[in-house]
Amino acid sequence: MLTYFNYQRSFVPPQLDVLSYGGAEYFTQHFDTVEAGARYTYKDKFSFNADYFRIWARDFATGQYSVYTSGPMKGNVRPINGYSQGVELELYYRPIRGLQFHAAFNYIDTRVTSHGPLTDLNGDVLKGTSYNKHFPFVSPFQFIFDARYNWRKTTIGISSYFYSRAYSGISNSAAGGYYGMQYYSGGNNYESVLNSGYQCEAWCMTQHEGLLPWYWVWNIQVSQIFWENGRHRVTGSLQINNIFNMKYYFTGIGSSPAGLQPAPGRSVTAYLNYTF
Repeated sequence: MLTYFNYQRSFVPPQLDVLSYGGAEYFTQHFDTVEAGARYTYKDKFSFNADYFRIWARDFATGQYSVYTSGPMKGNVRPINGYSQGVELELYYRPIRGLQFHAAFNYIDTRVTSHGPLTDLNGDVLKGTSYNKHFPFVSPFQFIFDARYNWRKTTIGISSYFYSRAYSGISNSAAGGYYGMQYYSGGNNYESVLNSGYQCEAWCMTQHEGLLPWYWVWNIQVSQIFWENGRHRVTGSLQINNIFNMKYYFTGIGSSPAGLQPAPGRSVTAYLNYTF
C-alpha cells in the first residue's frame, strides 16, 4: 500500500483584459490545495485508490458572481472566498487476461465562504448573501465506468459517465430566469443587438437556467487490426457515441452563457487507418 500527501499554493495574477463586466481585474486570485490518499495494488489484477482533497480559494473571481455597488471600485468585479472539497475513489480490476474493468466515483462539495451581499452584474442587490452558496456548474456526484476486452487482433470497449444536477447560478435557484434586468452596451433590450450590432454585456452573466439536468451517457467501440507487416499496419474502428441518445444540455460562460447549448446526440463514427 502506498500513502501520499500533497500541498500546493498557486495564484492567478491580475488580468488586464478578461471576459468580464468592467473589462479588468485588479487583484490576485490565491489557491491553496491539500490532497491525501492511499493506493493499494494486488499483483496485476486489482488496484484501488482513495483520495481526499480540499482547495481554498481567496479573491476568486473567475465566475464573476458579484460586483462592487459603491465606492471607488463601483462597477468592477467583486472577488469572493470559497472552498472545494471532495472524495475520489478509483478501481481497476483484471479478472482474466485481456479483460479490464475500470470505475471511478467523485463527490465534490463547493461553497462560498464570503458574507458579502449577493448581487448581479448590473449591481442589483439580491435577497440574502453569497455565504454557503454552491458554486455553479459543479456536479456534486460524478461516476465513470469503462471496460475493455482484447482478443487476438480485436478490441471491444464500452464506456460511460454520469454527472448529477448542478446549479447554473450563484443564487442556487432551481428555476431559470434573470438575476436583474437585461443590459446591452447599446440599450436594455435585444433589438439593440439585432439592429445595431452592440455587444451583450452584463446580461450574459445575469441569465441562469436553474438546475442543469443530470445525464448518463454510454459509448461503445470495436477496433480491428486487419493486416500488419513489421511496422506497417491497417486498422479499422467503429464507434457509437451516446448509444441511448440521452438528451441533455450545457450552459456557462465558456459554452452558452445566454441560453442552452444542446449536447451531441447519438452518432456513429467509422474510420480506416494505414500506418506506414
